[in-house]
Amino acid sequence: MSALASVRVRSAFLFVPFLIAAKCGELRPFNGLAVDPLMQAPALALRDSAGGRFDLAHERGHVVLLFFGYTRCPDVCPTTLADWSRVKRELGRQTDRVRFVFVSVDRERDSPADVQRYVDRFDGSFVGLTGDANELRELQRRYGITSQPIDPTTGAGMDPSHMTHDTPYAVAHSTQTFVIDKRGRLKLLFGVGMERDRMVSDLRRLAGQ
Repeated sequence: MSALASVRVRSAFLFVPFLIAAKCGELRPFNGLAVDPLMQAPALALRDSAGGRFDLAHERGHVVLLFFGYTRCPDVCPTTLADWSRVKRELGRQTDRVRFVFVSVDRERDSPADVQRYVDRFDGSFVGLTGDANELRELQRRYGITSQPIDPTTGAGMDPSHMTHDTPYAVAHSTQTFVIDKRGRLKLLFGVGMERDRMVSDLRRLAGQ
């Protein structure tokens, strides 16, 4: 698979190793970036705040929106979640066919309970997850995303081995939303700032298929 889709966090540009293209077989193109070739979404299974286990493999029959961020994010994460809450309302009766999942990559500061409380501020049905260092490292490898602690003032990358528990930092992370169809396939990417009506249009199509 080739890396093509670039995403922005502050001044950092990160890359996703999926070939993004319009699929010729669609009657009309989606508004989001279509993943071509179509593939099964990488496995994702993490403990939730109640001690249960959220497993993406058990979400067949739902369209799943999946985003990787962190609760102290000052811009992209709250903007994305606010957009999700509006999208959810606009979906109306099709809402029960769509799941919204937020995974924190800041395991040092975000517990599963922290992440769930954070997403609950936007909508009580959103799923908030995180994992231990090994789980998150493997998830980032599978999804081709990168996260890195950065100096919150300069935006320069920081070496985790030189950081203490009290060291202030932000996290540079990829900003795309992964859209997984009802058959568990990685179908689309939504870029940050994508218009809500365009997201709703795509989700209605996928929920109805």
